[in-house]
Amino acid sequence: MIKCYLKTILRDRNLSQKELCDMINARPSTICDWCNNNIEGVKLNLLEDICTALGCEISDVLAIT
Repeated sequence: MIKCYLKTILRDRNLSQKELCDMINARPSTICDWCNNNIEGVKLNLLEDICTALGCEISDVLAIT
């Protein structure tokens, strides 16, 4: 199973989902799905935008558990 840690990263950085949406020009529902581990497919450009905006690695956001 792949787990998404975006919610944890945002909490640790005191950022809201809306703030991230504004940073990367993403739909709120998309970021909400990521934060709630409701993603079935990963758009690589979105993953890259998230990692770039947050200054983190892919392995910080997604991990196999």
